[in-house]
Amino acid sequence: MRVVDLNTGLARLTQAFTDLKDRWGDAKDVWNDDVSRDFEKTQLQPILPQMQLLTAAAQRLKEVVEKATKECEDKPES
Repeated sequence: MRVVDLNTGLARLTQAFTDLKDRWGDAKDVWNDDVSRDFEKTQLQPILPQMQLLTAAAQRLKEVVEKATKECEDKPES
């Protein structure tokens, strides 16, 4: 029995972030002023380190859930 699937959600989030970076690249071609640079600095740049932390946390959580699932499956029923 599959208890939780963290990979699918994480993959979708990673793809969304990639799409955001692509769209921002397109937008920067036509929007290049102080406001756009401030938007990039304050809104977009903080996302990458947050994504890295989220990915690491999700991987750790996945390992914990898999270990717990295995331990539950290995225990004989009373």
